[in-house]
Amino acid sequence: MNQSGSTIEKRIASGILLLLLVGCLFVLWPFVTAIVWATVLSISLLPLHRRVIRMIGGRQTLAAALVCLGVMLIVVLPFGIVTFKLADNVDELKTATQRWLDAGPPGPPAWLSKIPLVGPSATERWRTLAAGCSRPA
Repeated sequence: MNQSGSTIEKRIASGILLLLLVGCLFVLWPFVTAIVWATVLSISLLPLHRRVIRMIGGRQTLAAALVCLGVMLIVVLPFGIVTFKLADNVDELKTATQRWLDAGPPGPPAWLSKIPLVGPSATERWRTLAAGCSRPA
């Protein structure tokens, strides 16, 4: 009886452990991409980190901080510059988009009507859709 009780306890413990593992995977699933990128970056930057440690006399925390700062400057700084440049041009982009929307969709291209069998009907359908999308004046 002691043997069967031990077996049941092991199965219950295994089931609880499996449920816990599935729950952890369910929680971590949205972060899998970030975890993979972090792994790739940490492995690829390890030689640089070791070199910085040697350069600054074995201070690992300072080396880690310097490598992180360098990576942030290399990765984040260009995105910041692009963001500020786009923010400067938002008014121009809004005006150009509004003009494009007011003009309506373009007419069908000349080559469309030359397609055998479907060309003329496709051209007419394009014109009908374009006329339905045009803004009333």
